[in-house]
Amino acid sequence: MLSRKERGGRRFLLWILGPLVALGGCSTKQTDETDLGAKEQNLGTTPATWPSLGPQPIKFPVPDRTLPGQFGGDSTGAVERVLLDPANPTGAYVASVNGGVWKTADYTSILAVPAARPSWVTTTDQLPSLSLGDLAIDPLDSQRIVTGTGCVTSGGLCGEDGLIYLSTNGGTSWTTTVDPLLHSSAAKRKIQGITVRGQTILVATGAAAGTGGIYRRTSDAGSFESRAGLGGLPATMGAVFDLVADPSEPGAYYALITSDFVGAGGGVYRTADSGTTWARVSDNDANPRGLNVALSQSQALGQWVDNARLAIAPTGELFVVVARRGRAAYIAHTNDGGASWASMDLPGRLEGASAAGPVSVVSVSRAAGSSQIVVDCGTAHGYVDANGNLFGADHVRLRNVPAFGPASEDLNRDWLLGRYIEPTTGAASTTKLTLLDLYTGAEGTGATAAATVTSGEWAGWSGSNLGAQAVFSHLAIAVDPASPGRVYLAGDASPIFVARGDSTLPAGQVPSAQWSGVVGLNTANDTAPHADVRDLLVDASGRLLAATDGGVYLRTNPSSNNGDWYSLAGDMITAEMLTVAIDRVSNGVLGGLQDNGTPASDGPMGGGPQEWTQIETADGRGVAAVDAQATDPVSGLALSYRYTTWQGENDFRRHVFDSSSTVVPPAGSSLPYVNLDFVTPGGQLLRDVDDISWMETLVINHFAPDRLLVGAKQQGIWESMDRGDTAALIVGSPIAATSIAAGVASNVEAMWAVGSGGVFHRFAAGGMTRATAFPRPDPLAVAMAPSDAQVAYVTTAGGEVWVTTDGGASWDSVTGDLVFASDGLHWGARRLRDVAYVESASGGDRIVVAASEGANGAYMMAVAHPGAWVRVGNNLPRAPTTALDYNPATDVLVVATQGRGAWSVSGVTELNRPPRAECTPPRLSASRGG
Repeated sequence: MLSRKERGGRRFLLWILGPLVALGGCSTKQTDETDLGAKEQNLGTTPATWPSLGPQPIKFPVPDRTLPGQFGGDSTGAVERVLLDPANPTGAYVASVNGGVWKTADYTSILAVPAARPSWVTTTDQLPSLSLGDLAIDPLDSQRIVTGTGCVTSGGLCGEDGLIYLSTNGGTSWTTTVDPLLHSSAAKRKIQGITVRGQTILVATGAAAGTGGIYRRTSDAGSFESRAGLGGLPATMGAVFDLVADPSEPGAYYALITSDFVGAGGGVYRTADSGTTWARVSDNDANPRGLNVALSQSQALGQWVDNARLAIAPTGELFVVVARRGRAAYIAHTNDGGASWASMDLPGRLEGASAAGPVSVVSVSRAAGSSQIVVDCGTAHGYVDANGNLFGADHVRLRNVPAFGPASEDLNRDWLLGRYIEPTTGAASTTKLTLLDLYTGAEGTGATAAATVTSGEWAGWSGSNLGAQAVFSHLAIAVDPASPGRVYLAGDASPIFVARGDSTLPAGQVPSAQWSGVVGLNTANDTAPHADVRDLLVDASGRLLAATDGGVYLRTNPSSNNGDWYSLAGDMITAEMLTVAIDRVSNGVLGGLQDNGTPASDGPMGGGPQEWTQIETADGRGVAAVDAQATDPVSGLALSYRYTTWQGENDFRRHVFDSSSTVVPPAGSSLPYVNLDFVTPGGQLLRDVDDISWMETLVINHFAPDRLLVGAKQQGIWESMDRGDTAALIVGSPIAATSIAAGVASNVEAMWAVGSGGVFHRFAAGGMTRATAFPRPDPLAVAMAPSDAQVAYVTTAGGEVWVTTDGGASWDSVTGDLVFASDGLHWGARRLRDVAYVESASGGDRIVVAASEGANGAYMMAVAHPGAWVRVGNNLPRAPTTALDYNPATDVLVVATQGRGAWSVSGVTELNRPPRAECTPPRLSASRGG
């Protein structure tokens, strides 16, 4: 560590040499295809290899809702697309949300006797972005596969949008295209749809509430061109959510285009000449609130399409679903290339008072000058809870209501439900509801003339996207190739989140005669996939495959209620891990995962990836683990306390495991955990005095293992001295802390924290003080030297690393040549979400940072050589790197990635390869004192 005098000398030297340093340059060379032929990574690489820890797969403690029983509950991370391998009747490919492309030779192995988990392989780990929006196989050559990058995660981080990957050997290797129209410093297009036929590739881009486009390349050696305003396409458009080839006609494609934000140009477009000319075929939808209306949007009014998907049969029959306000809002199909259309009902089930059938209304009315339409049910409708909140049904269908108002408005259609507040009491009515437009959520029709009718019927019902997450890609539709008119639709979080439809049956009933469920009670053994579905397809044997936030699932006999769901997770590792912690007693690992709970490894690290078992479900958030200096009185084994936070608020738990990773339930309890309510000094529960929902910053003081720290969002950091039973606010601590470092060997009270307002510290019991000298506005993470509380390292969102050796009075930049980290596409490791201090008795201390943007990965710097960084290992996948944990007792570092699970490296203090001096860093300010 530099002394203060040495730091001052170094500042002077950099000031003198700065102009010369700025003239330096970096060597370049042509590298393999995954490096894009750009500059190589010039920092040098430690000789370490990262073993994957998994999860492979994630299991439930007892079989969950999939078969067979021995694999019931298997899951992994999110998968966006699933495709069948034309060259192999049992093979499949998937494009995952943040984990690249995976391939299996036999997804049907799960149905064999005896059953076997499918085996998956990936070759995309070193591509510059593993966040994929679509995947396509050339119908002329099954070895020719193309995929495009687009951020479609349900939360957290993503790689870069707008990259094209092409394989000509069935996914064995890939070439990368960085086309300036799709990916540049000015624009990174989110790829939502992609097709390939020969050397012609069509790409659809855009995101909800954003602009989009259609691009075409006709030669592998050529460039992409924008087709906006050409050949019949609109010059400006909103998101293009999907693009499919018509298998019944070579060169024919359909594109699903939302309007620009003045309502122009939206619709379903068709080309018969590989994208040269297009025609809007949705003009032929006779429904006055049909496709063109459903696909229109207005940014000024905050009204846009959340998602939309296409599905096409081998015969050319096309189905379209459009989602607005998070829910499916319109479904239509055509059998003649768009010359004519028919709409389908939305799937749903009756709720509340209408569960037994449609209910007669007392009146439907609108006051003069108001756009609010009020339906009086006469009796309790059952959709308002004791607090006046609307719950249950999200739709209402009116029928047989007479013409309404002087303009003879027709109210006989589907609406969204709204609360009606009684003007005399200010309370939500239990007998009246308001009508909201299904597409926009606006009150009524917009008319304001007074009107009243006193007859008609209504039925309240919930739809297949009750969770309202279609905006996160939880929307899918597929056609059964063997059964014209049969279609499958999926959404999220509803008892019928996967539904079977028959367009040949009559529409207009509630519940719809066209739809039935294919999950839960509509299966032979009450089975179901993960509840968030992104893609569907039907294979040649009539089985339904679903890509979900938990991996890929298969449903046997989906055309009846006799089949069941099977997980195809196998050994695929696509877990989106946000946080990670090492259990220092068992040497196991646990992590908080996006939408896949909080699992923990079944055994100690070593020997490669292993199965992990769920501790919590839903969205995992913060995790921490510590040897609480206790012993199991029965087995005599050392005990570990594992802490978890998960989806929602007050979801804090303490779990006890022994050194063999076996759960030890609390005495006298049938539950394997204790719910932590954190009683404050005033006797209140922490959740009642601060916001602790969706909280990731949960930290153990390893030098005082009964101490637990919680980074809450309204008042600051709360400290528990008794393993979470009670907690007290640390005065002066930052709100919404993103990182906390607590305790050193000589001072258990020492603490550093990063949060709203900057960097904070304390060196004695009591409150914290802001380190006003810290020079940057965007700190993200902090690490403290285990033997000296005055020494701390802070990382920033911009990719900088700063150090203080005097308790925050002055700071030096040690970013150095980290700005030259490269993956062949990016220069610089950015958004340094975590930092770890690695103390060594012999090999010299080190600092490790985790970069989640730019040239993401893990980088190491020797404390004795500030600014000289190396990449740690050469095989860590290019998924966003989110969190670190280091165990000094075993000298093991664990890294979490959002998309490729957890990875570890051993012998960290022995990794001491010096960097290559091929790049001269730019002149940076070395210090900014206070």
